[in-house]
Amino acid sequence: MLVKVALPLPIPALTYSVPSEIVQHVRVGTPVIVPLRKKMQIAFVLELNVSLDGDFKVQDIHGLAEEYPSLSRDHVDFLVWLSKYYHYPVGALIQSALPPHPELEVEKIFSVAQNPDDFPDEKKRALQLRGGKRWGLLQWLFENGPTASIEAQHKSTLQSLIKSELVQVSMRAKEIELKTSTTKSESPNLQEAQLNAVAKIGTALEKNSFTCFLLEGVTGSGKTEVYLHAAQRALASGGGVIVLVPEIALTPQLFHRFQSRLQEPIALLHSGLSDRERSRQWQLLQSGRVRIALGARSTILAPVKDLRLIVVDEEHEGAFKQEDRFRYNARDAAILRAKLGNATIVLGSATPSLESYLQVKSGRYALLRLENRVTAHPLPAVEIVDQKKSTMTGLLTRELIYEIGLMLKEQKQTMLLLNRRGLASHIHCESCGFVPECTNCSVSLTLYGIARELRCHYCGYSQKQIRVCPKCGSEKMESGSPGTEALEKTAQECFPEARVLRIDRDSMSAKNSLEDALTSIARGEVDIIIGTQMIAKGHDFPNVGLVGVVNADASFSFPDFRSSERSFQLFTQMAGRAGRGDFVGKVLLQTYQPEHPSVQFSAKHDFRSFAEQELRQRHSFQYPPYTRLARILVSDASDARARSLAEAIAKDLLNYDQDGVIVLGPAPSLLQKLQNRFRWNIILKSKDTSALNAVLKTTLKRWNHKIGASASLSVDVDPSSLF
Repeated sequence: MLVKVALPLPIPALTYSVPSEIVQHVRVGTPVIVPLRKKMQIAFVLELNVSLDGDFKVQDIHGLAEEYPSLSRDHVDFLVWLSKYYHYPVGALIQSALPPHPELEVEKIFSVAQNPDDFPDEKKRALQLRGGKRWGLLQWLFENGPTASIEAQHKSTLQSLIKSELVQVSMRAKEIELKTSTTKSESPNLQEAQLNAVAKIGTALEKNSFTCFLLEGVTGSGKTEVYLHAAQRALASGGGVIVLVPEIALTPQLFHRFQSRLQEPIALLHSGLSDRERSRQWQLLQSGRVRIALGARSTILAPVKDLRLIVVDEEHEGAFKQEDRFRYNARDAAILRAKLGNATIVLGSATPSLESYLQVKSGRYALLRLENRVTAHPLPAVEIVDQKKSTMTGLLTRELIYEIGLMLKEQKQTMLLLNRRGLASHIHCESCGFVPECTNCSVSLTLYGIARELRCHYCGYSQKQIRVCPKCGSEKMESGSPGTEALEKTAQECFPEARVLRIDRDSMSAKNSLEDALTSIARGEVDIIIGTQMIAKGHDFPNVGLVGVVNADASFSFPDFRSSERSFQLFTQMAGRAGRGDFVGKVLLQTYQPEHPSVQFSAKHDFRSFAEQELRQRHSFQYPPYTRLARILVSDASDARARSLAEAIAKDLLNYDQDGVIVLGPAPSLLQKLQNRFRWNIILKSKDTSALNAVLKTTLKRWNHKIGASASLSVDVDPSSLF
């Protein structure tokens, strides 16, 4: 029998022959050992009974890789589909879906095959010498049966018995301890809209067929309670559940809510775990001992058994899109997995993506709406502060400073959003205009005042802070746009008695630091929380009375057709952090462009009007979601070579029938130089997904073997940005 296998390498699937002695053990998903380039490699079977196109010599599979877990047929089919859609080698994709240590944890098992009392008298006397340790251990093993718990205490005695062939040693997979919650939380009474949503999801689960729901609920409307009730129903029917969140920051709070309510062990999967812990979680899911997986985007690749329900919380978030190597969108992959497995999927958001909203309008997704908060209080009032007309103290307007003061008096918390890290975005010389740039990337270096250094956010390059311009010798080095570090300093100066906490990637880099910070906020140990968009998503802090968006313009001034949508989502989500307790919250939105649509509509909490206006604009320019985009990214250590290759590929694309696929470019990427490689984009645009993918497949096939050793060619289907 001939089979196709995927090796954990960036190469296509290969064909091997299965020796007759192991044919009965080989299935789709079976891990096997195969020879490749004079080495033995682990591979996974993708397809059985394949045929060869041509006269090729096929090598035999060397054997079964029994120390690796098998993948289910459904799981393999899902990964193969992703590989084809995103044009990523299937073997490399399977490698990314496996845990860091996919081999099973094993332990030695010691046993005796015969009752020691049946031994000849001479053998008994020999074993009873030297205190009778060997005799006693043999009798204990016989009475207690095979065990793995005695090697450390009786190592030398065991070795002697094994050498005498009186004790046998075998290996078995190590049992991993399951952890469940020690406390149980009860479900609150659901509102009518929540009950309606749970009922409709329950009906879909009973049908055991694919249904996609968009759960559109204002911030604080109880979407998580709907997720919990849906998960209970899926588990009660014997099914598995996947819950996706866009950021690691959201996993601790949601994990504890699910675990305490469902009273089931939950596999937590995200990059903040150790390699060994991630591997153990993966294996618990693969074995079926754990039925719920919760985590960030890669959780959608987890081997959950009998998958019945997928929840994608904050489905609009760009963090679900991976921007390097395997450039997939976890939300879209989740929809596909649900469809392939006849499962139910719930996409939840207060500000749904325009892609999902359009699917509802076309009737492909079912809409569930939660229009009111679960508390009796309305959504917070939003005040737009025109910075052109206000007095500023650092980054804060007089209006925002006044409101923060009120919160401190009332012992309520304030959250301030500034989506820029560091002390300043850059420094520049006022005399000659010199701006220090990264030596590896085409970006200015960010100033960090505490560390007194300039740092690149893309490659990590850093250097000491410059006081004198290296170009003209001037000492007039000034700072650019301020970041969270500067805002923290301003808040401390304006409110010296306040307890200020900054949450961004820099301040939360240590293990467990983010979870500790969130715990401190929940306990009321912090008065002013300053952060990037990390603090805008999904957090539920009942004592937050005021939210301030410090520099709204930085978000919607970005050169991207999605910038207005992302700004509206960010402002609305951030506003939703205020007034979630038993009082009405307030939001101040500082901007130099108060008339901007993302500002105006978010101030009214009016998603529908914003979405309809934005969709009209997208339709007029034929931007997504009315068309599909793909990016061909060409990079090289030489800018000239990268440009030449990109131009040749673009010319080739224009020379053959593209079936309605529009070719744009080539043009330099917005971030042209990254980690010492120059990058050029070719953008493909089409209303026909199949035609677009056919062009991409042909292009990669024609050009992958033509590019030089220093060049690279990759594809980004449905890019979230053109950086």
